[in-house]
Amino acid sequence: MRASPRAPAGARGSLAPVKVALPSCSGPGAKLASSCRRLHSLAIAWVAALQRASASAQALATTVGRESAAGKAHNSAAVALQRKNALRLLPKLRGALRAQGSAGSALASLLRCLHVSSALDAAQAAAAVAAVEQGLAHRGLPTAELETEAGSSLAAKPVDLIAVLASRIG
Repeated sequence: MRASPRAPAGARGSLAPVKVALPSCSGPGAKLASSCRRLHSLAIAWVAALQRASASAQALATTVGRESAAGKAHNSAAVALQRKNALRLLPKLRGALRAQGSAGSALASLLRCLHVSSALDAAQAAAAVAAVEQGLAHRGLPTAELETEAGSSLAAKPVDLIAVLASRIG
């Protein structure tokens, strides 16, 4: 009996890649235009790195789901194959997370040099959490399930977004 290639019942569908539409840099003076072009470049690099990390994580989650299905089907050959695939995907995920962290750190450094403030107060953070919850609910993740999984990390509290952007995950 072969393991099903489908993801487990609880797995979420893939998220569509984000298309970055940034404002034009043609309006500012020469000094600002240079910073604007650099900001565009770093923002696009960060989004691309984020998408690569997301795709790597999704591939690993699918592989783990397949391994689990193979185990439930008592198919040791399929379990071994999926385990081998998972071990092959781990370094790719680690590299993608490192690249995401580096891109975020570079973007955060430029934002700090430009004296950009990114502090959200508790009310702004609450509005952001509500918007994320609503967006995920539209994609099939109920708020109750999100709150169960995320726990206190969804609590609205002041946050410095540039510090979050600069934090390295991998």
